Amino acid sequence: MKDNNGKFKTFGTVILVIVLLLMLLVGIHFLNPLTHSNNSVKKYVLRTIPIGTTYDEVLKITEKKGWEIEYENENRGLMVIVSEDRAIYYDDYELDAINENPNLRISGSKSLQVLLGEYYNPFPAAVYAWMVFDDQGKMTELFISRDIDGI
Repeated sequence: MKDNNGKFKTFGTVILVIVLLLMLLVGIHFLNPLTHSNNSVKKYVLRTIPIGTTYDEVLKITEKKGWEIEYENENRGLMVIVSEDRAIYYDDYELDAINENPNLRISGSKSLQVLLGEYYNPFPAAVYAWMVFDDQGKMTELFISRDIDGI
């Protein structure tokens, strides 16, 4: 008579290892603050760079954290899309349309777009902080966006 007990133990061990690996991967994913909601990422960034931080301090903190400055404009703020709580860069030719649309507004006189990092879920996703500064060079607003590459 054959003993199948050893086969069941091996199969059980393999299943246990697979389950533990999956749990580890899920845990690592959720420990990354960038995988959380935009609102959570915003709170995370604001703990590091509070409203009122100067432009020069933001540049130093960004470098220290290893974040990449994707775009820097010391002469222009951002166009805010109010209903979506997001900001984008704008050109002069768009000013008339911005002024006529109550859902759009211009914010600040300087701006930065900072790449906070990337993750996979299952597609590559990049998380950005859009920072707005006033005439005194102090951060007045922060917006978070993400670019998710799909098939």
